[in-house]
Amino acid sequence: MIKKSILVLLLTFSFFNISKARDIESNVIILMDFSNSYFIEERKKAIKRNINKITKAIASKKNGPKKPTLVQIIGIHDVSQQSGQICNSFTILRKKLINKKSNNDDPYSSTKARDFKDYMNTACLNDIMKEKARNATDIQGAISLAYQLGESQTENQKYIVIFSDMFEYRHEELPVTKADLTDYKILVVCSSFLNEENKKNVNFCMNTESKWASTFKKMGASEVLYTIEVGDWEKKAAKDFFED
Repeated sequence: MIKKSILVLLLTFSFFNISKARDIESNVIILMDFSNSYFIEERKKAIKRNINKITKAIASKKNGPKKPTLVQIIGIHDVSQQSGQICNSFTILRKKLINKKSNNDDPYSSTKARDFKDYMNTACLNDIMKEKARNATDIQGAISLAYQLGESQTENQKYIVIFSDMFEYRHEELPVTKADLTDYKILVVCSSFLNEENKKNVNFCMNTESKWASTFKKMGASEVLYTIEVGDWEKKAAKDFFED
């Protein structure tokens, strides 16, 4: 009888820890710009480097977001709100205290940072690079979709990471669902290229910070950080961004 009680207790404790390991403590939603001013051949190497850097930052045990972390990528294009995910979402799980040898049947979740890095820099990156450049940039729609995803997935910390030149060109008649970014943190990783699509407004992405930071703050964002893609931004800017 005592043995049975101990077994039940161990099984209950094991199930509790496995269950807790799968509760989402943080949600990172990455917005990738597929406009014809950002997603161009000359920028493909920079885009690959950016994915590699954000992957390192998210995977970091010391400086990354609290685990378990759900990571997703959606697109910024002509009708962003109907984008859907570019590649399968991936969950970085917490290390289990008990039953460490148990099998995980989900190919898109793992306790190992290496599995996440491998996936992001191969299969997911391939899906990103297969996308075609679009003729419009619906940033508002992408933010709305990110909000809808985040609200449906966790009550805990949500992060939005934007890879873009932050020059929006969207059809005026295109509707957008209102987003409440209360408690969301936003990191904008700016293109280093000069945007010349609008000859009346030739400018750099970093010069859009005051406009978009104000917009996101009015929507409730708790923090908006801007950084330039050149350099090792994952060592400082991303570290500060994911800091509790």
